[in-house]
Amino acid sequence: MTFLVALLFMSADWDTLLKDARANYNKGEYVAARQPLEEARALLAELAPKDPKRYDLYRLSADVLTALSETDAAENAYLEAINWRENSLGMNHPLVADDLTALTMLIRTKPDVTRALIILQRVQQIHITEGGIAAPALADDYSRMALLYVDQGQMERAAMMLQLALRIRANTLGDSHPALLPEMDRLAIAYVTSRNYEQAEDVYRRALILRERFFGKSSAELLQNIEGLAYAQFGQKKYEVAELNYKRLLLLWQSTASQEHPMAAITLDKLAMLYREQKKWVEGQQSADTANAYRAHFLASGWIREAGTQIGRANKQEALQLYKRALSVLDPKRPEHELLMKQVNQQLLQMNSKTPAPKK
Repeated sequence: MTFLVALLFMSADWDTLLKDARANYNKGEYVAARQPLEEARALLAELAPKDPKRYDLYRLSADVLTALSETDAAENAYLEAINWRENSLGMNHPLVADDLTALTMLIRTKPDVTRALIILQRVQQIHITEGGIAAPALADDYSRMALLYVDQGQMERAAMMLQLALRIRANTLGDSHPALLPEMDRLAIAYVTSRNYEQAEDVYRRALILRERFFGKSSAELLQNIEGLAYAQFGQKKYEVAELNYKRLLLLWQSTASQEHPMAAITLDKLAMLYREQKKWVEGQQSADTANAYRAHFLASGWIREAGTQIGRANKQEALQLYKRALSVLDPKRPEHELLMKQVNQQLLQMNSKTPAPKK
């Protein structure tokens, strides 16, 4: 009877400790989460080797220690969790693969990419044994392998892995599913990095068709895709189509953000480079001048907003200095600056009219 009472007390205490640790972890309070885990570890001797509570402790400890950037300790906790599952479920159980995958991503941060790849290859073999060479889980394995190859600068191998991942996802989900987009983006970047612009253009184009279908042709979701497509075309010296896409990108930034958004200026810089590559000096200069006008507009707008704040705090002199700074970067010859300059001058006129006359 005494033994049963002690067992029940230990179980309740254990459950409370793990509950507290998980609650603190979910709130991002990782130091607070570690304390109950350390207390729970002192009770391990009272648990049977295959008691699932052991796994819960090991796995939660791994998560908490990872969040605390204690990589070596986290790796040891992962190994404890993996060892428990191997002994309890078998060496090739899919749940073992899940923990091995988590360990791989931790080891990647050390960084120990070669070892991470070896572990991920074991994960891959588990999934092949479980579901064959077209198992859906393999798509995630290939995608993670691509990340590791990118870490090593092996872009061609990364591209191969992403192609395999996309093939499996397309077979499972269909070739028009939005889940294909993240890997399509990464594949296009891998091609661009290795200067394989033709294949990059093909992937960017297919991804753009999907995004237009899902988000519409005027969505901000298209921005990075259109930019990548234009860059791949520029890399092939397809200047006319690259120009059209950079102009579409410019309009999209202006419609989804603002007329003089800094990213619109950067897009104009790229257009200027495109024109100058073709020795179109006039168009290049016009694009560069407009880009600089947009940057000046953005800078002046920031000073004007801050001047308004200073007026609200009755700091008139500080506000006046900020308005003068804004005017110093604005160009009366630029149409982009006309409205902003008018607003500043009106504000200055209003502030001066409120200045009390000097005493005689």
